[in-house]
Amino acid sequence: MRTTLTSKGQLTLPAEIRKRLRLKQGTQFEVTTNEQGQVVMTPVVEPDDPFAAWVGVLEPLPEGMSSAEFIRELRTGDE
Repeated sequence: MRTTLTSKGQLTLPAEIRKRLRLKQGTQFEVTTNEQGQVVMTPVVEPDDPFAAWVGVLEPLPEGMSSAEFIRELRTGDE
């Protein structure tokens, strides 16, 4: 996807990206560059729900595995 920088230094994020990341008007971003010279924009999320900050932190469970099975596997692996 391509976007254009305006004379005021503004960018428009394509609708598909906004929907995928659930971005709303007023979302703030942390903007940095990496070693390759790429611009990295990270949405700053300050959730109303303290648990929402943890959503997406863990990898998804393996296909077809329940959370109980996953925890059982973790516990038996520590013995």
